[in-house]
Amino acid sequence: MKPNILTNTKIYVNSEEESTKVQELALSLGYSWHTYNRVTNTQVPYLFFYEDMNITYCYLSSHFDSHNHKLITFKELFPMEQKTKCIVLGQDGEPKKELKPIEFVKAILLSEISKAGCSPDDYKNIELISKGYIDGHDLMFAYDDDRSTGCAYLGYWNDGVV
Repeated sequence: MKPNILTNTKIYVNSEEESTKVQELALSLGYSWHTYNRVTNTQVPYLFFYEDMNITYCYLSSHFDSHNHKLITFKELFPMEQKTKCIVLGQDGEPKKELKPIEFVKAILLSEISKAGCSPDDYKNIELISKGYIDGHDLMFAYDDDRSTGCAYLGYWNDGVV
């Protein structure tokens, strides 16, 4: 098989919509789920694309993180798809000028705090929960269309732009 943008890669998808778009791209390149050639399993967060043109998935971040495929992002595949909306809870309005962008430093997971694996522009929405929350870091919550699939981050809100 001739290598393509998805050969031996892995991707974290933030929503069923993103999963559908990624799978549609993969199917158009000749990939398939072992026995069928259609979009499915859109609820799983982690997808893998193999040299033999198969798609697989997993639910565990530890398995995804330890897998040796090259990590790609939705933004790399679809650079024009996302524009992140930055929200300060309790405040309305958009930034008026070019300002210092938001930085993620650490992700707050269920059982640990680890290095941030995503960047602010990987999300459609980022909410500032608390400025100077801990050790000079701000507490933020990032998500796409569904807040239940979001992630909390420690980092720097800076001027609240991406």
